[in-house]
Formats: sequence, C-alpha cells, structure tokens
Amino acid sequence: MTTLLLDGQPADTCCPSTASGPECAAVEVFAQKWSVCVLYTLQRLGGTLRFRAIQRALRPSGGHVVSARMLAITLRALEAAQLVTRTTYEVSPPRVDYALTPKACTVLQTLEALHAQLGAGCHDAETTSPS
Repeated sequence: MTTLLLDGQPADTCCPSTASGPECAAVEVFAQKWSVCVLYTLQRLGGTLRFRAIQRALRPSGGHVVSARMLAITLRALEAAQLVTRTTYEVSPPRVDYALTPKACTVLQTLEALHAQLGAGCHDAETTSPS
C-alpha cells in the first residue's frame, strides 16, 4: 500500500526498480501516517511499551484515534525496518512489548534536529514578514 506521493509519483516508484536500499525502505516506513508518532511515543514514555499502552498514548484529545489494525501494521513496518523490537512473553494472557532500537534513537535525533531547523526557519519567516 502506497500513500505518499513524491513529485507526482507513488513512493514505491520514486526509487528505481533495481534499488532496494535503506533509502527506499525509509521512504516506505515514514510514508505511513503513524510511524513517527509511534517512535516519539515510545521515546517519550520510556522506550518499552505494550500494544494497548501505545494505542492509549496516541489518543489525542479531540483528534484522530489510531485503530488497532493500523497500529499493528505500523509496528510491523517499524519492526521490519529495525526501528522497533518486539518481545513476546510466553504467559497467559500473551504479553508483547515493543521497544526502540539504537537505530531508532539515531533516527529520532535526526528528526529532532530537522524539526529544530525547520522550526527556526518558520519562526524567522514569521518575525520578518510584514503585518
């Protein structure tokens, strides 16, 4: 399922058909609506959470709620991209924990730096624009 359009092209066609490197995988993972939200939620709440705890934390006041199906798809994609680890415990009822990987921590630092740069640029534009 492709949802992101880059230069009028679906995300899966932005990379040449012979390319299967990390850049293409990153485009596909971050094209999903909830990926960055899940990563930030895991970071903000301590790095290791259960499925329902992630879903509750993503429930903003008055905003969109992520469905269980969409969260499961997002977590699978993040796990495949090695940004999240999934640990299953053999207990009754089954317990599954999700945690950030070191790679995810690096990605989050990069995103925070990008946000700081973009935020500074937007703030500069606001202060210099005529009223």
